[in-house]
Order: sequence, then C-alpha cells, then structure tokens
Amino acid sequence: MSGRGAVGRDNASVQAARRAISSYEAGLLAAVLLLVGVSLLCGVVSFSRGRVRGNAHEILMGVVTACQQLYREYGGWPGALQTEGYDMEFGARRRNRELMNILTAIAGQGNPGHSVNPVRLVFLRDVDFWRRGRAGMDQTGDLLDPWGTPVRVVIDSNDDGFCTAETGEIEPVADEKAIAWSAGRDRIFGTDDDIHSWRRIPPRH
Repeated sequence: MSGRGAVGRDNASVQAARRAISSYEAGLLAAVLLLVGVSLLCGVVSFSRGRVRGNAHEILMGVVTACQQLYREYGGWPGALQTEGYDMEFGARRRNRELMNILTAIAGQGNPGHSVNPVRLVFLRDVDFWRRGRAGMDQTGDLLDPWGTPVRVVIDSNDDGFCTAETGEIEPVADEKAIAWSAGRDRIFGTDDDIHSWRRIPPRH
C-alpha cells in the first residue's frame, strides 16, 4: 500500500507539474499574442494617420497650384484680389469659400456674377465633399481639412514677393504666389502638427 501510495503521489506531482507548465505556456502565448496584436494595431493606426496627413497635404498643394494658374491666366491677380500693404488671407477672418468660388468658377460669395473669374475657368478640380478623414468642401463651399477645420490660404495679393498672413500666426513665406496650411489632427493652428504647403509633411502624430 505504501508503494502504491508513493507511486500515486509521484503521478499526482507529475500531473501538477504538467498543469503548471501548461498554464505557464498558455500565459506566455497569450502575452505574445497580445504584444503582436498591439504592435499590429499601432502599425495600422500609424499608417492611417499618415495617409490622412498625406491627403491634407495633397489638397493644400492643389489649392496653391490652382492659385498659381489663376495668376498666370489673368496675367496677375484679378482686381478684387489685388491689395496694397497687406496680403489677403482666407479661412480665418475671411471665409475660404470666397477664394474657392473663384477657383472653381462658381458665382457666389467672393465671385459675384463671375466677376473675379469672368472666363469661368475651373482651376481647382476633383475636390470631393468633405467626410471625416478626407479633405473636401462642406455644404457652404468652405474647404475643410480631413479633421473638419477650414483650410487657411494666403495669396501674395500685393505682389511684394512674400505671403504674409493677416493673422500674423506664421512667418512670411518668400517666393510663393500662394500658401495654404491645415491645423492638423489637433485642430489648433500654431502647433507642431500643422501641415503646410511650403514644408515637408512633419512626423506623424
């Protein structure tokens, strides 16, 4: 009996050890899977944010190019876009729809009766309606970045060789007929995640 009892105790010890090892392995496997899952999720989020930032920069460059084409087509800024002593900024005190209507040949605010773009040329094309994560026009005609904030644009309306924001929130930018920028994901202008047409896209946030 004592021998059988010893064998039984030994078998029980072995089974307990196996159960302990199995529990350890299961815990280790779960930890590894969790780590892999978190890594994949971070990668997906980072990729998604990078894609959205790329879309924001793309629309900014599209606006700048459209402004340059407008300037070339009319041999200078049309009369309503000419100023002395300051540059016109859209998207802050002045709604950017005023410029968008000119660039898209829509008669409306900023371009009444097609008076600023009388030839009715469409300089800004292929702009979708806004939806979260993708820049586009809202129902009022304002151009919004992928996070829903109106894009800001400055044109060198006094032809002094600098684009200078009326709000003074950015340094003057030289040798550009127009510049555009987005507040970025935090929707606050002047922070390090702003996206600018005249700069490379900053690191992902």
